[in-house]
Amino acid sequence: HFSPRQGVMALAMSLRRLVAAKGPRGAASSVLRAGRAVSLYSSVGGSHVVDFDEFVARVGPTLRPPVANKLLFGLGSFLQVMIVGGPNERRDYHLQAGEEFFWQIRGDLTLNVVLNGAFQQVLVPEGHCFTLPGGVPHSPQRPANSIGVVVERAHPDPRELDGLQWFVQEQAGTPAGRDMVLYEEYFHCTDLGSQLGPVIQRFNEAQEKQKGSTLSRVLVPDPAIVPDPTATMSPAVPFTPWLESALSQGPGLSLFPRVKEKDIRIAVGPVAAGAYAAQERDILAWQLQGQSVLESSATGQRIELAAGCTTLLSSFEGELVVEQDNKSAVLLLQNTAQDTAGGGGLAAVA
Repeated sequence: HFSPRQGVMALAMSLRRLVAAKGPRGAASSVLRAGRAVSLYSSVGGSHVVDFDEFVARVGPTLRPPVANKLLFGLGSFLQVMIVGGPNERRDYHLQAGEEFFWQIRGDLTLNVVLNGAFQQVLVPEGHCFTLPGGVPHSPQRPANSIGVVVERAHPDPRELDGLQWFVQEQAGTPAGRDMVLYEEYFHCTDLGSQLGPVIQRFNEAQEKQKGSTLSRVLVPDPAIVPDPTATMSPAVPFTPWLESALSQGPGLSLFPRVKEKDIRIAVGPVAAGAYAAQERDILAWQLQGQSVLESSATGQRIELAAGCTTLLSSFEGELVVEQDNKSAVLLLQNTAQDTAGGGGLAAVA
């Protein structure tokens, strides 16, 4: 486990122990103040502010197998932000076209994946981040009492389907071709947390009916999505050194490496208009240290974030201006695929 000095407290439940610098103040009528004084969800201008510690405390007991998944932000927006706990009970492999960003806050995550036609394992330790390319079948394995955040994009086109696959066997290093698929289903994914359960149940029922008989495979002819044979992966990145490096460099934007669809940065100190391009995309903002005020140059909307609080700015209008001192840091995440898919202009709801 990491101590507060090591920086993983930027996301962990004890994040509050970080010393929050005195941040900027806005007019009381135009600023939403987010901290322990506010409720779990506070709202201004269609955007919700969530105190992550309180959210984990409330929904943690509901994160139960087989999926243990709860939507934090994303109903009606392009960015989907989920909190996932453990233990989970999954043998299925999820296949989708979009890139996924894993943020492991407590406990270690093991991702069983199919890459280059073979089973492999990826370890995402506590306090690390990992980007999974689209087109890679994956099966997250989470231990008891673990907490992670997963960010992916929505599927606004109903023709875009996700897949769930089960294999005859799964052993690291062995082939994982189509001849090893035991059961599969494809569906338009709108809420993975609620849609996975029924598919898993149908698979379990199919297996129960076959007990004592010859095993038969359930395959879909010409599946809508297949694994990407060109996909490559990079190791998990420790969050602590990235945050500490950003803070040591002083005011500016520090880019997270090795992502394809997403733009992920830590902003330290103030961010002037024009320094951070949003282009009407959804923006996930997560205050890591200190406090900030986020402002739209177009609408004048101002939202204040305290350490440990997060918000989703849906189809953000204008240029983002960040007011914070040089000891404060906020994570900013957007998905560049929204440029072609369209954000829909929908307000984010929790």
